[in-house]
Amino acid sequence: MIAEHRPSFPEIPEIALRAGQDEEAVRAVFDSVQDILDTLAEQGLMKLFDVSLRTVTQAPPDDPIAQFRALGTAYLNWAIENPAQFRLLQHSKLVDLEANENLARYIRAMHDTMLRLLSNAQDAGQIERSTNIHSILVSGRCLLFGLARMAIDGNMTAWHPGLNPADAAHQAFSDYMDSMAAAGNNLTGSLKPQRVEA
Repeated sequence: MIAEHRPSFPEIPEIALRAGQDEEAVRAVFDSVQDILDTLAEQGLMKLFDVSLRTVTQAPPDDPIAQFRALGTAYLNWAIENPAQFRLLQHSKLVDLEANENLARYIRAMHDTMLRLLSNAQDAGQIERSTNIHSILVSGRCLLFGLARMAIDGNMTAWHPGLNPADAAHQAFSDYMDSMAAAGNNLTGSLKPQRVEA
């Protein structure tokens, strides 16, 4: 139902019908359609938070850029595997993330984590000290959102022929992170193997 992009979400009777549930049973759990949407959004954020935590713990603990890359990869995986929840969380007319404290808490936690990683990357010399890390975070989030949306809508293959949409999105994000890492290498003078294009 979310994927249909309807101007207004259906009422509880239709939701119950399409979910194969008794209307009264649904009303016994949810007071309104907004309660249903908020619950779905919270489930989506909990799932995103969980996969992000599990992914970032696999990255080197002393490499904040690698951890930032891991978070971005986790977000893409989550969005592509959960397109309905991704669409819901990006639809401000259906869910007000800031007005719902439970939802806002997850958003703030993710934001603070990514900002802290970028700050740590500056301290480690991976990002130039004069760089505005808030701008990096905004551009990174815009990139991830756009890649996820294009992959879900099937618009990535035109940019990466031969790859499925998910792999194409991951390749584009990997290229973005590689460029960030290359800039860090130039700053610190450290050497890393360069990828050779076929």
